[in-house]
Amino acid sequence: PLALQAAAAAVPALEGSRRRTARSLSAERRLIGLGPGVSVIPLIDEELAELRPRVGELASRCKQLTEDLVRARETEVAEKARLRTNRTLAKQRAMNVASKVQAAIRGWLVRRRVVVTMNREIALKLSNAALLQDLLREQLRQLQGTMHGLKYQPEHHQVAAVRVQAFWRGILARRTVAVLRVAHALRSMHERMDKASTRISSWMRTRRATLKFRTEIRTRMKATQERQLREMETGLRCIINLQRATRARLARKKVEAARRLRSMATGDLSTNGAVAAVLIDTWRPGGLAGDPAGD
Repeated sequence: PLALQAAAAAVPALEGSRRRTARSLSAERRLIGLGPGVSVIPLIDEELAELRPRVGELASRCKQLTEDLVRARETEVAEKARLRTNRTLAKQRAMNVASKVQAAIRGWLVRRRVVVTMNREIALKLSNAALLQDLLREQLRQLQGTMHGLKYQPEHHQVAAVRVQAFWRGILARRTVAVLRVAHALRSMHERMDKASTRISSWMRTRRATLKFRTEIRTRMKATQERQLREMETGLRCIINLQRATRARLARKKVEAARRLRSMATGDLSTNGAVAAVLIDTWRPGGLAGDPAGD
């Protein structure tokens, strides 16, 4: 459509250019003031030489517009064909949808009629079945009574009564045993829970007393440790004193023996003081608190 509009607009432009060319020639002739007998062929040749490039441009433009017009017509034809195809497809699609809707409605109506008919038949069958069920139950009861009378004779009644009694006695005994087992389990559980509660309460009381007298217990433990440490130090001091006395006694014995030997060997008693000074015990234990030797 745009190419057609351009071609239609180009045709009046060409006609207008021709008219303007003719008018320009007559106007130029009047302006120049040429008489009727004067030739204007040179002027025309000059003007034709000037207008030839423009004519070529106009010719190429006309050719281009013609090609655009052809392409526009082809495009228009293809568009019309596509529109006709789309319309046909739309009609077919609408017909298919209408057919499906009609088929769905017809199916629903048929199903509705079938369901109504089936419901009526089912209701009728159920009413008849209720009557037939009661009749069948009564007949089965009568048949059961007849079969029981044929199978069990009057002498079998006592045996059946004994069996029934034994069966129920067994049930009662099993129930009694089960109750006794449950009672024993409950009693055991009660004793266990009682012992557990006693242990828990004892632990709680112990814990509470421990938390309550913790400071006092720690103070007494510390005092006990200090007393034991003092007793150990006292015992060590006593042991050291005993060892010191024993060593001193042994040293004195050695000094006396050395003196006797020397007096017997040399008869000189002037070196007794030097020997005593050499053999004096000077050992002291260290590391005990309050001991001057350790200090």
